[in-house]
Amino acid sequence: MIGWDLLYLAGLVLGSPYFVWRGVRRKRPPHHTAEKLALSGLPDPCDVLVHCVSVGETEAAVPIVAGLRDEGLEVLVTTGTATGGEVARKRFGDGVRFLPYDFTLPVGRFLRAARPRAVVLMELEVWPNLIRKAKALGASVLVVNGRMTEGSLKGYRFLRPLLAGTWRRIDWCGVQDDEQRARFELAGMPPDRIEVAGSVKFDREPPPGWENARAELGFAPDDLVLFAGSTHPGEEELVLQAWARARERFGGLKLVLAPRHLERLREVERLARDTGAAVKKRSEPGRADIVVLDTMGELAVLYGAADVVIMGGTLVEGVGGHNPIEPAVLGKPVIMGPHFDNFKDVVARLAEGGGLFAARDAGEALRTAEVLLSDPEKRKEAGGNAALTVRRHGGAARRYVRNILSRLAERRT
Repeated sequence: MIGWDLLYLAGLVLGSPYFVWRGVRRKRPPHHTAEKLALSGLPDPCDVLVHCVSVGETEAAVPIVAGLRDEGLEVLVTTGTATGGEVARKRFGDGVRFLPYDFTLPVGRFLRAARPRAVVLMELEVWPNLIRKAKALGASVLVVNGRMTEGSLKGYRFLRPLLAGTWRRIDWCGVQDDEQRARFELAGMPPDRIEVAGSVKFDREPPPGWENARAELGFAPDDLVLFAGSTHPGEEELVLQAWARARERFGGLKLVLAPRHLERLREVERLARDTGAAVKKRSEPGRADIVVLDTMGELAVLYGAADVVIMGGTLVEGVGGHNPIEPAVLGKPVIMGPHFDNFKDVVARLAEGGGLFAARDAGEALRTAEVLLSDPEKRKEAGGNAALTVRRHGGAARRYVRNILSRLAERRT
């Protein structure tokens, strides 16, 4: 649609100073540009195209893709970010592709090569040209594990008149909970196409090798380990201060810092070394008091080294938190700061089950960590509750797979 192409071009021109600044700041040039213009790497035909924008959606897609492949379907997984691509290739193999930019010509060229009978959008990415072209080629379009943040809702409501036709082209929208249903309705999705089907995030099994995580990080079996996962600027300082205080009580207390973005690795390593403790990166051999993760795609496995997990993105504002189910499925007690808007339903269920502690502020979160570190029985009970809650709330992936299969059956008739 020429109108959207013109809007995208205008956005690129107006936003070009920001894009250049971000590329310089992150020291990361544009990646896979030819593939994102559908000039190379065109896919083979498939039954279902599953689009995962970044790491979180990729992890959520694992049971969906597995369920579809178990039915004998050819599934093409696409992604939109470099980190998402790395994780997707680890989870799904080398057939992963980058979805082209949402311009009419590259999207059309890509879809004509893939010829999917269904296009599945994980959580939500509204790309008008992608959705329009998919429907024109006879594919069903479905949203799976639908989730919309407050910030995204504001944007979609602002664009609601422009997106009305796009929303109507989506055949079915499976969302995580009633709050998400309400948000999708406010954004413009026809109410009769929305169904609460649950969160795929609970459909997790412990990843292979998690029992060996302590040895992988150079810890002894009886070491006490505090783990801060997916941290953001301002959080490492808070965790390091709390760790230093707790270490006075628990002499051999170890710490793992896993920054969400690896381009911050030097900054986080410097903060750790400023404590005077022995520090090493995960990729380095040997033992240390503080280990800084410098590898991609291992976090879910390495949570196995933890006695207590503090979830990053929750101690500071503006992030919305990260997925507490990854450590919970391993039987690890989880502590969340007050900022977890992206995971309200998940946090509520884990907290009700007694496996997660949601703090009112960062200070309370860190004090809770000290309490758990001092009480082995409480840690064991909370960890068991966390794993049990994950098992109890599983099953959403099966519901999503059944719905995708029913749409494919409808297309045959």
